[in-house]
Amino acid sequence: MEMEKLSNIYDKFAESYDNSRDLFDIDEIILNYQGSLKTDKGSLLDPGCGAGVPVARLFVDRGWSVTRVDFSPKMLSLANKHIPAMKTICSDICTAVFDDGEFNAITLIYSMFHIPKNQHGALFDKLYRWLTPNGKILFTYAAKDIQEAKSLTDIKSS
Repeated sequence: MEMEKLSNIYDKFAESYDNSRDLFDIDEIILNYQGSLKTDKGSLLDPGCGAGVPVARLFVDRGWSVTRVDFSPKMLSLANKHIPAMKTICSDICTAVFDDGEFNAITLIYSMFHIPKNQHGALFDKLYRWLTPNGKILFTYAAKDIQEAKSLTDIKSS
């Protein structure tokens, strides 16, 4: 599905999405990931941030600088409402541009499945470049049961 159509779909159900965001409690995954990072404070890139909760909230509350990227203006509006102290970029993450080594951490929570498989390699190459030398990426994907959710935190070598 092309990204513009997908963005329109997310715009249409942004409020409903925001109202049901507590159906999936991933705080434990995020806190474990955060604890695995080599720094207590730093900069986080959160592509596909949606409404900004819980990921950005958990990082901002611990003094991190957060840059959120989403292709849905309405999702970003909700994220601005929930956590205004973040940089917001309305873009497809595949076309976003950042400096090499700009982020200590990158989280892609339930967003990779929106990116065509043939673009994953190029995207991960960019994500690696955007990380600091000891930075880490976390991505999750949906599963039938939250207990089956998989995460990968150490995909960049030190």
